[in-house]
Amino acid sequence: MNKKLYYAALYHDIGKIKVKNSIINKEGPLTEEEYEEVKRHADYGYIITKELIGDIYPDIPLWVRDHHEKYDGSGYPNGLKGTDIPLSSRIIKVADVIDVLYSPRSYKKSISVDKIIDELKRCCGKDFDPQVVDAAIEVINEKIIFYADILNLNNEEVLPANLSLNTYKGIFNYDGYFYSKEGQSYFKCTNAIEDVQDLCDILSASLIVEKLNSVYEYEVEATPIDENTYLLSKIRSHEGRNSVFILWDLKAKVLTLDGKDIEVRVARLSADYLLFVCDNTYSFNTGSLVEMKLLFEDGEVLTLNGRITYSYSASAASTYYKYTFINIGEMTRDKLFRQIFRKQINLRKQLKFLH
Repeated sequence: MNKKLYYAALYHDIGKIKVKNSIINKEGPLTEEEYEEVKRHADYGYIITKELIGDIYPDIPLWVRDHHEKYDGSGYPNGLKGTDIPLSSRIIKVADVIDVLYSPRSYKKSISVDKIIDELKRCCGKDFDPQVVDAAIEVINEKIIFYADILNLNNEEVLPANLSLNTYKGIFNYDGYFYSKEGQSYFKCTNAIEDVQDLCDILSASLIVEKLNSVYEYEVEATPIDENTYLLSKIRSHEGRNSVFILWDLKAKVLTLDGKDIEVRVARLSADYLLFVCDNTYSFNTGSLVEMKLLFEDGEVLTLNGRITYSYSASAASTYYKYTFINIGEMTRDKLFRQIFRKQINLRKQLKFLH
């Protein structure tokens, strides 16, 4: 059940690849016609997932189709009510709303945890299954409010770290260290900051800590204290989703800190990291925070922010690098998912043609 629910959650919005990008990415309110078009993504998702994995997991297409049904029967596409809605669809609906509210967008900031809980309670019994809401609030309290992770379980006073700020002006990456003092958490920059980012400019922030050869990412709220220090609050572990990946031969460009534009090839892509290969005329340092542009076959270009976490030699002429995404935002991650699923669909069609 858990494995199938995980896959269903990943696929739940795949139907949006059949909806116009101009509608999906629209920042203002949708017209009635546009909203009707968006609603069709539930049926589109059913068709696509049935084609992809319906022979292996026949339940998942149904769960994908019904994740916008409401507990009181006012949802879509079929107006199902109460326990007539599959339990997995009821769970995905609550998780999807939490994700939308908590994740910052280009047109809104993240909603506080307290307000998210208030919204879940307000819609309990109307939009949401009460039992699912109770379970969700329990998880929120455990994983967000009462978090327990490497930052508060280790005995070190100072940890080397990076802070990534996603702002209206762009993404800013800083080297430095994390430390706690009198119950408060701080990040101190070791590289010069030309322009301290004001709180109102920050859309989202990520703290990246490396310990025991592993990289940990935390979503944080960062408040500037002075030109070199940020107060960190609402620290939440970023749970990876890198089990969903696809092999690819994709063009990309790495934008280096010294202003160079290096062409590379992406060999493996997931929603959390990628593996790229570069000839040895240029060498990347492990730990570097760099931007990358992915150039997809359909013409879409995605700009990513990330950290090179390790490398190994592929041959005397080239090297493979693992590039872990940092603070890329949910809209960009959604686009990555759509591209991965689009590639899977094309591969599936090619395999059927060969057989």
